[in-house]
Amino acid sequence: MWIRVDLSDPEQPSIDTAHTPPAVVGREELPLQLIGDEPLPLGLRRITLHQLDSAVAGLRSAAIEGGDHRAISIALERTRAVLRVVRTWIGEDVFRTEDAVLAYALDAFDEASTAASRLSHATAAGPAMLGEVVAAELTSTLADEHDLVLARTLANRQYTTDLVMTVSTSRSRFASWPVHPGLTDETRSRVPIPDAFSSIGGGLEESYRFGKRAFEEALDKPLPQQLVHWRGEARYLRHQVELIHLAWPEVLGGLIATLEMLDETLSTERALGDLAWRITTPPSPLVDEAAQHTMVLELERRRFRLRRRAFDIGRRIYLEDPELFLGRLSGYWMAWRRHRIEL
Repeated sequence: MWIRVDLSDPEQPSIDTAHTPPAVVGREELPLQLIGDEPLPLGLRRITLHQLDSAVAGLRSAAIEGGDHRAISIALERTRAVLRVVRTWIGEDVFRTEDAVLAYALDAFDEASTAASRLSHATAAGPAMLGEVVAAELTSTLADEHDLVLARTLANRQYTTDLVMTVSTSRSRFASWPVHPGLTDETRSRVPIPDAFSSIGGGLEESYRFGKRAFEEALDKPLPQQLVHWRGEARYLRHQVELIHLAWPEVLGGLIATLEMLDETLSTERALGDLAWRITTPPSPLVDEAAQHTMVLELERRRFRLRRRAFDIGRRIYLEDPELFLGRLSGYWMAWRRHRIEL
């Protein structure tokens, strides 16, 4: 039986149970998935182009009417995850160049995303902590701040246009990734990524190893920067496991769902910390000092519970040595690809 936890209230989370992993039930085929009989280099190029096309479309929409900056971020994060999983094969120079471009685009809406998250959590938690009247005062101020930040981001039309051009140019470079050996003297040196698990295995093991190390460091010193770093590493691993999800959906779907739960837990903890910081930073959106004190105490209490839950999840995810983790995934992959070829 698989369990999904609603984290909106750390005190009384609602729990849904199912006999199939939530990553499988009702989920349409992910655009991040490799297909069993698809050559690996072709699949990786298809996936990255799909994500970059989504990001470019989102950026164009954002330049006109605000758009969904969260969807843009997800597409760019997924592309960075693919870059990391083939880092060894594409070379360090190519990796660093493309990763820096994607990181630059991700930073564009960071301030607006933070303001939106702050408003969302204040709206959800404020009435229970402060009462309807005081909570309305808080959310009204935060809503104004969010609108101001988003308007300031979008006001620079040249900036958003440059972002579209930057990601579109990056997309063109991804489209030129070789997927088969060159046929002329000029292109013969452009070796495609081998169609083998070893092409992504090193990246998967590295992501698991880095995530395990970040988890242990956060467990030792649960500082905000350590938790953010751990969340980032876990997010990369989730997107990379999504790549091979079809190798064994019933098992890998459960891992993906658990990594999603970890991401949601750490993201909520981070958002509540940011909200507490905003409330205590002059000029505070809460005029009444007693209300400030009440809400910050409650936010810190919830953050403590969320950190404890995240560490419990982390102990299950990072139970194995990286070599054993990679060996399991390699076995799933080999059985899956052999089956598809035989069909």
